[in-house]
Amino acid sequence: ESKPVKLRAVALSYDKDNLYYNIISEEFNKYAIDNDLNVELDINIYNFSNSTNLITDYRSSLEYLLNKGSLKYDIYFFDNGYTKKYMKHLMKLNDYFSEEYFSLYSKNNITLETCIYNEKLISLPVHLNYRILYVNKDLLKKHDRNIPKTWDELLNTGKYIIAKEKELGNNNIIGYNGFVPDSEESILSVEEFIYSYRNSKDSKFPNYESDEAINALKKLKEIKDEMSSDEIYKSNEGEIIKRLLQGKDLFLKFWIIPNVHSSYQRILLLGGKEGVSGSAIGGFNVAINHYISDSRKILSIKALKFMTSMEIQKKLLIETNTLSAIDSLYEDREVCSAVNCSLVKNIQSFYHNYDEYYDNKFKKYIQEFIYGNKTANETLEQIRNINKIYYISISPNISMLGFVVFMTIVVLSLLMLFSLSFLFIEKFKLYFEFLKKCFGILLIELLLFMEWNIKKTMNDVKSINSAVTVDIIFVVLLIIISSLDIKNVDAEFILNSILSISVSLTNFIFIYASKILWINNELSEKQKFFNKAMKEMQSSNSFEDGCNGKRRPSTASSNRRASVFSNRRESIISKIITCHYYPDSEFDIDKEVNRSGGSFITT
Repeated sequence: ESKPVKLRAVALSYDKDNLYYNIISEEFNKYAIDNDLNVELDINIYNFSNSTNLITDYRSSLEYLLNKGSLKYDIYFFDNGYTKKYMKHLMKLNDYFSEEYFSLYSKNNITLETCIYNEKLISLPVHLNYRILYVNKDLLKKHDRNIPKTWDELLNTGKYIIAKEKELGNNNIIGYNGFVPDSEESILSVEEFIYSYRNSKDSKFPNYESDEAINALKKLKEIKDEMSSDEIYKSNEGEIIKRLLQGKDLFLKFWIIPNVHSSYQRILLLGGKEGVSGSAIGGFNVAINHYISDSRKILSIKALKFMTSMEIQKKLLIETNTLSAIDSLYEDREVCSAVNCSLVKNIQSFYHNYDEYYDNKFKKYIQEFIYGNKTANETLEQIRNINKIYYISISPNISMLGFVVFMTIVVLSLLMLFSLSFLFIEKFKLYFEFLKKCFGILLIELLLFMEWNIKKTMNDVKSINSAVTVDIIFVVLLIIISSLDIKNVDAEFILNSILSISVSLTNFIFIYASKILWINNELSEKQKFFNKAMKEMQSSNSFEDGCNGKRRPSTASSNRRASVFSNRRESIISKIITCHYYPDSEFDIDKEVNRSGGSFITT
């Protein structure tokens, strides 16, 4: 008998005994033996015994393995908010699960939100979780207080009991933990609080510009200031679980987990109004590694079907109190004898799809508000700005700033377009040969090589070098401005507009406008020189000392230089070398050709 194929899986567990995953692997391995599948499931589990920063460490490990296409694991259990992020590394499951099977999970839309992306079934919800409020019923009874039904009642009850406990010498009591650590958990906590301030339980998620959102943030911070502390609000998962096991604190917010201290009663998270609540959907999905062999994929599909079946989901619910995404199970009497079905069915949940850029910004702004001096309005405006696209109207009735910038761009553009007419004026054409030819065939390094001796192109190359230098400066400035946290949209628009207009204008001036001014000046000087030469020739009736006393080039010299340029079909490399070794101070072929009307005349 051949040795069974070992399927390897990796998972995260809050339970130090790993009961949930142990049941899955034990039951599947029994099922495999009974059905002669010749396969065995082994689950490697991350928990607080082998990780101090559990969630962060687990996600980092998964991302590392997936991104490098590792074959270490066949099956992955992962946070259900990360389906979109991991999907390219996971096997598509559409063809392997029937409509009947799939209907078990599609009734509550959890599957649609957490497992399907772009109509591709990427994973299955192996279990769900929600955040709830753990209420210390013993402390409430001791001080004759009722379970609060709103956040205001929680604040008043908490302040009262904390004061009484301190009178009795208990200075270590925690009123409420907030659950706003420096991690993604803080995003869910804030969104839950805002969601709990809806006008009614049927209302949609409040807009971040609304009074509901502003009041929610203010209350979240007020509770921290009145009955908690920065340190307590920042407590991570491990610290909260320890407190739930100790049973000494008044109100604790956390995920639904089994085996907490008997003094705690589980209730829905509270709201701004009685009957309104809010909890983010949590839990884990299960998926198959895209990179493993087809034979291992087939065996992994059998494992997924088994662990997500009605029978096994019911067993896990009863024995571990871990929630299932199969809604019909919460109508089962046997299940409801072990689980608070009423609590689960009344949870008012929403789904957060993780986005790294958005979440990092959101978390940063929330931390600055909760633990800093930012106001609720400022914070919500920053959050709105993360993905919001602003526009500046060009209508003067709406935005004078937009109109002024628009007209500036129009005027400058028209001036630049009009100036192109110089390219078609005969006496300017020769001077723009550089722009027409060199840009098309040469790189900057090539220009520098050619500039070595040619005075004719020296000014052009220097102009380009100046423009490139200015461009580099503008790029650096743009990077600096982009890194600044500019809160005023108009100010950011002005800075970007100034940079954009300036870089266009300076390039135009260096490369084109300065050339026109230089040409005008040179043509003026040439005219003066020509007039002076004509006077001298008329007075001496001789062409012997023409051209301001310069020696007339000999026929041999002219022929030698003319022969260098006679072959118009020579290679580009040859032309570049020719340009490099013939300085303008010695000879300027274009000037001589132009002056002689296209031929050399010697007398």
